[in-house]
Amino acid sequence: MRLPRSRIRNCCVHITHRCHERRFLLGTDIDRKQYVKRLWQASRRQRALRFLDYVVTSNHIHLLVWAPRTEDLSETMHWLQGTFAGD
Repeated sequence: MRLPRSRIRNCCVHITHRCHERRFLLGTDIDRKQYVKRLWQASRRQRALRFLDYVVTSNHIHLLVWAPRTEDLSETMHWLQGTFAGD
């Protein structure tokens, strides 16, 4: 039986996030650097999370994150993706 995500503690999470409609929205070095900048800002906002590694491709990202609480991860990803999409 799988626990509800909100009750999982101290876990390493692999996150994959695709651009809307699989478009190549991260196609330039400038776009990818901007995403990495936002990722750094997210790590400063939520110090409990540890971003262990990342890969930014032209149409999706991979993140490896250590999260003491999955609630923090959800909130941070919402902020990260929302602020980046608003740029």
